Amino acid sequence: MKNEPFLSEMALSDVFSSKLESESTCWGRVSLTKEFNFKRGRTDIIAVDEDGLIHAFELKLEKWSCALTQAYRSTSFADFSYIVVPENTAQRAMKSLDDFKKRSVGICAVGSDGVHVILPAVHTESIQPWLSASAVALAMNAAN
Repeated sequence: MKNEPFLSEMALSDVFSSKLESESTCWGRVSLTKEFNFKRGRTDIIAVDEDGLIHAFELKLEKWSCALTQAYRSTSFADFSYIVVPENTAQRAMKSLDDFKKRSVGICAVGSDGVHVILPAVHTESIQPWLSASAVALAMNAAN
């Protein structure tokens, strides 16, 4: 079956979120919230690290190019933006590495052995600081 063990985006989100919450990722301890809505879209997961940096994550099972477009929108308020996909989808996305680099978006692959950053996101300066503040407040409130 395609993309096992992820039969849905929700299953991918649950696994990825639990990895973030367990601190078993390169981002260390984070406060997170799901489905951050803003005028230009909705980011699947927002995580704020101990340094106050915002990490935005767009999750997709197959349609990595849609996730790239959505993740790029998140660079307007996030310090780092990633797509999060199953390992086999990440391998396909890597064929378009230049598109990710142009947009400063990273790639995370989720598999049976955990979360791997395949391409680190490039730090971007927020062009919407009020939206950044809203994302931080939401993630911190969700953590409490």
